[in-house]
Amino acid sequence: MSKVQKIMGDVEKQRQEMLKKCDDIYIVNAGRMNHGKSSLFNALLGHKVYKVADVRQTTENQKELYKDHIYFIDTPGLDANMADDEAAYSIYKQANFIIYVHNPRIGELHKKELNHIKHLAEILTPEYFQSHFAMVMTFSEEFLGKNKDKLDEILVPVRASLQDILGGDVQIFCISNKLYDQACDASDSRKQKVFLEKSGILALREFIDEHLPIWQQENVALQEKHFANLRKDALIQLEELRKQAEDEQKQHQEKSKERKQRVKTGFTNAIARIQQYTTRLNEEKNTVNNLKKSLSKLREKHKREYY
Repeated sequence: MSKVQKIMGDVEKQRQEMLKKCDDIYIVNAGRMNHGKSSLFNALLGHKVYKVADVRQTTENQKELYKDHIYFIDTPGLDANMADDEAAYSIYKQANFIIYVHNPRIGELHKKELNHIKHLAEILTPEYFQSHFAMVMTFSEEFLGKNKDKLDEILVPVRASLQDILGGDVQIFCISNKLYDQACDASDSRKQKVFLEKSGILALREFIDEHLPIWQQENVALQEKHFANLRKDALIQLEELRKQAEDEQKQHQEKSKERKQRVKTGFTNAIARIQQYTTRLNEEKNTVNNLKKSLSKLREKHKREYY
């Protein structure tokens, strides 16, 4: 395989990967352990696929299909251990939407939770994170009726803290996984409707569905940008190969020219030497002829003198 074929093969391989990334959308949850992350995703999916318990269950990222090319990813609770945190943060970098889950029964956002959110904003940039992030307050069934004011007292500082981190307002949803389960179990359609509305699951699901086309467009724009950079790099490599080939051809031509010049010079020198040899040979012939003539004259003189 030539270098050019290898470059073009790599471009095609990466192009196929980019096309796949255009379609796939990842909705990822975040938050500390046992705040209702897995239960929330079970409710959004409409069936129970994630393990739920009072003790830690999720120890690695678990991807489940929501719709065609749309995936929910349940992550380990932050601060469980370093390995879990690394597993969670690795997928946040690929997320189109991050749902941060908080249990308001423990009050406002803890310092560690705020640090998690700050870190997520740093990874994805605050501007991107603000428009691809939602806070979900779970166990909202405990704040209905007379206790509603208590939830509002918690939401005010939570919203202020998030605005301070991100520099703008964010989406906050109050969810009750328990009410959603009751809606699923209800035989009375009226009660089912009431439970569903109060659960907040439908509102969050509707928000997600409305934003799916936007996130897909963002995927396409991002991959187009990546492909433009890939194409630019490939063209640079091809240009370098072209220059290298031209340099090699030029060197070959120069060497060939040098060889031709050496042959020509050698041929010219050979002709010159032959001409020199011819001249000397003629001179030698003349010398021999002159000697013959002198010898002939001496013989004639000798004959006259002695005969």
